Amino acid sequence: MRLHILSIILFFIAACSSQPKTESDQTSRTPGPQPASVSSATTSIIAPTPSNYEMKVSGRSFMMDGYQIPLHNSENIPAEEPDAIKSLNDIMIAFFKKQYASGGPTKDPATGLVFQGTRRGVHPRSHGCFKGKLEVNPQLQKNVGIFQKGASYDVTLRFSNGSPQISGDDRSIDTRGFAMKVHNVPGRHLLGDHAMISNETMSQDFTLNSSVPFFSDNAVRYRDFMKILSLEAPTLEDAGKRFIIQLLKQGHPLIAARVTNAFSNIRNVKVTNPLGISYYSITPFQHGSGPDADVVKYKVTPCRGEWQESILANDKFFLRTNLIKHLKNKSACFKFMIQERTNESLAVEDPSKTWSEKKSPFKQIATVQIPVQNPMDEMDCEKMIISPWNTIPEHKPLGGINRIRLPTYLMSVTKRRQTNHY
Repeated sequence: MRLHILSIILFFIAACSSQPKTESDQTSRTPGPQPASVSSATTSIIAPTPSNYEMKVSGRSFMMDGYQIPLHNSENIPAEEPDAIKSLNDIMIAFFKKQYASGGPTKDPATGLVFQGTRRGVHPRSHGCFKGKLEVNPQLQKNVGIFQKGASYDVTLRFSNGSPQISGDDRSIDTRGFAMKVHNVPGRHLLGDHAMISNETMSQDFTLNSSVPFFSDNAVRYRDFMKILSLEAPTLEDAGKRFIIQLLKQGHPLIAARVTNAFSNIRNVKVTNPLGISYYSITPFQHGSGPDADVVKYKVTPCRGEWQESILANDKFFLRTNLIKHLKNKSACFKFMIQERTNESLAVEDPSKTWSEKKSPFKQIATVQIPVQNPMDEMDCEKMIISPWNTIPEHKPLGGINRIRLPTYLMSVTKRRQTNHY
């Protein structure tokens, strides 16, 4: 058995060397440290106070950046998670210092746009932002959060590459991102009026990626992978190879096999246009109110099924090219779907384990309509703040990977605003 696992891992590593063709759902706010003031005379990196983003566990809740966030009954925080979050904070600070060491402007190779400060910590390369509508199924069986029968919302969509490297080539193996900001939603935000989450007062964000399962089972190994990806490896492929080798050296062949499977799936997603593939939340989310609320995962898939089209061989940014070209002439749509956690065997704390679609098939609850249009202004697209924690309580992120994402997004948003002054 171990020999078979090892052979699969070694096959993946060899393949990587070649190039392919909320208890209550109330969240309380207590006074916490405030972000450092920003001088308009500099664009150099201003490090946030790491203690702002440390996790403190208290019973069936945790506190971060002054917010006490209740746990869902399916969640359990491992003893080592707070330390993993603390050390990931240090890694992200080091990454920003390395990526933007000069303190000067950076140029986006796809758009030619020059940025004076820090870009997003993850998914910095955008293929474009577009306007659309989220139309909720009028025959919906159950109203939950923003998903009310027949409701319709304006949305802004952002398509992207996952690599933290701005200079990424669309021909490289990478995850592809689908982010959706739903405007003017009913209710209140989970984090109240937190200015680091959104530059709007009432919106709901969804962030999805192009492959499942996730490559990490918990916060500790997510921290370990992000260290490799952010500070050591030049590409996602190389980071995956190094991470698998590290797991084998640490004596974790079964975990290495799961990581191998995750990265193989990333390689196997063939994408020629961001409108032609499916995207998954990967991690679970609350679907309702209170600690016993339902738990779901999200998926969006093209209304007419997945599809591909031709690309120009020498176009490093063909995903952006094809996306913009398509929407200039034709509309597009996605089915917005949920997969319900039907029994306790479907893991909440470990997104490296997929939920069986036989036990719990995805169900469509809404449609995302994208009309014919030109992309949004690139700077407006760049300024947009998107985070899975920009949410109303009924759609709260769950599990360790989502919890560790909270400080990562907070730090990224803080740095972007401090260095870009928006």
